[in-house]
Amino acid sequence: MLRLTGAACDGWVPSNIIIPPEKIPEMQRRVDSGAQEAGRDPTLVRRGYNILGIITDAPETRDDNWLVTTPQGWVDTLVGYYSYLGLDSFIFWPPTTDAVSQTERFATEVVPKVKAAISQLRG
Repeated sequence: MLRLTGAACDGWVPSNIIIPPEKIPEMQRRVDSGAQEAGRDPTLVRRGYNILGIITDAPETRDDNWLVTTPQGWVDTLVGYYSYLGLDSFIFWPPTTDAVSQTERFATEVVPKVKAAISQLRG
């Protein structure tokens, strides 16, 4: 399926609760191989990541792959995903019980810092 994605699709957007970050590099290679086999430039396949998580003032570890950390922890994580995993778009999925508040925090406390850091990395 990943080779087909590379061969025919404009993007690939897995979810962190299904495909944890440590599995992304191998899957990226499969997407790239599919693109190359089809004569496509692999960089034309956008790479995003659906991230289910919670912005909190006290980070915690969960065994369901949700990202639960501070605003700065989110910034560091997303910039790392951009830098080391080649992911260029992030879709935040907060818990439904607190979606509005969580989305506001993401938009005001995380997004501007991620954009600034990535802009600096790009030069």
